[in-house]
Amino acid sequence: MLLTREPGGTEIGAELRARLLSSKYDLEPESEMMLFFVDRLEHLTKKVIPALEDGMVVISDRFTASTYAYQVFGRGIPEGVYSSLEHIALKTVPDIALIIDSEPIACITRAKARLIEDGKEESEGKFEQLSYEFFRNVRNGFLTFAERNGYVRIVDGLGTVDEVFARVLKNIR
Repeated sequence: MLLTREPGGTEIGAELRARLLSSKYDLEPESEMMLFFVDRLEHLTKKVIPALEDGMVVISDRFTASTYAYQVFGRGIPEGVYSSLEHIALKTVPDIALIIDSEPIACITRAKARLIEDGKEESEGKFEQLSYEFFRNVRNGFLTFAERNGYVRIVDGLGTVDEVFARVLKNIR
């Protein structure tokens, strides 16, 4: 089994992650999106596809639904720009993708607490500093992506970690 993440699943991805998620860097939204797709292409061709070819199960934290939700719905980049880049970078789609859905305020609160606990507020907290409206738009982006892609399942994110994990397992099975 390969456990991986985007951005950051490759050596160059780790460098891109440092720029994309850090509050030190103020990128143009289009530049930000292109870097996410650079990471995805490298990640898929160098890690994910070889692992799949070796018969491994691959679990990735974040994938194309996140880019769609954050860049198109959150940042307001035209969907056609996203689609053009996706056409280049998306070499495979998952058998199943899970979106853990919750009210934006709960998501922001959890994310900020995790960043504080891990000491990564500045190095990975750029998005968590954005407005409630941004995250409301992002949530709508995730839900829209799920409606348009049959491999995506929505999991209710309310409850304890154990309760949410039980719903995740139910969806995977």
